[in-house]
Parts: sequence; C-alpha cells; structure tokens
Amino acid sequence: MFFLFLLALLIAAGEYLYFVSKLENQRRTILLLTRQNDGLKRKASKKSSSFSTVNINYSTPSYRSGYTKDNSYIFLSPLDNSPVVYHCAKTIKTSILDKAEVLNKQWYLVSIPSTNNNIIKGWMKECDIKFIVDEASANG
Repeated sequence: MFFLFLLALLIAAGEYLYFVSKLENQRRTILLLTRQNDGLKRKASKKSSSFSTVNINYSTPSYRSGYTKDNSYIFLSPLDNSPVVYHCAKTIKTSILDKAEVLNKQWYLVSIPSTNNNIIKGWMKECDIKFIVDEASANG
C-alpha cells in the first residue's frame, strides 16, 4: 500500500513539474510576443506620421471596368501604407467607381462582388488593374 502511495506521489510530482515547465514556456512566449507587438506598434506609428498632409486630386475615370491582376491588393484608402481590405489572389472583374492621384500615383476606387453577396470596395493602384475599353467610349 505504501508503495502505491509513493508511486502516486511521484506521478503527481512529475505532472506538476511538467505543467510548471509548460507554464514557464508560455510566459516566455507571451513576453516575447508582447515585445514584438510593441516594436511593430512603434514602427507603424512612425510610418503613419511620415507626412503631415496629403493632397488627393480626384478625376473622372476613363474606364468603367477592368480586371485585377493576380496577387494584387485592395486598400482602405489610396495610400501605400493603408490597411488592406482584400487580397486578390486571382483575376477578378471589377467596376471602377472613381480615380484619384495621390503622391504622384494613380489610384482607382473599385468594387468587386464577394462570395457572400456583399460588395467589396476599396482603392487599387493603377498598375494592378487591366482596363477594359468600354464599347460606349470606343464608339463615341
């Protein structure tokens, strides 16, 4: 009986040490991730304050539709450091809603259908769109 009690005590001590080491590893991982997150936040705040004002010149787009290029991005605003709204892994037909020039780059406000019957809208760089010449503009 004493032998079984001693065996149970050793097993419990082993489990305790195992879980304490797991807990310590998790604590180290959380500290590392917290440091990395803080560094990324500092880096992002420096990037967002790199210019004080941005001039956006809107114009009427020459095209009404086009196709996104493979592996292109739709951004929340017409800026390179803007959050990405959608990643176009493959070619998708898009409607062109507006055009803007920002920091000497041409951007287009586009909308694409999504799989859940919503519409995704955002800004794409001109180099990421293959334009379709509309029949109305070609004949007129």
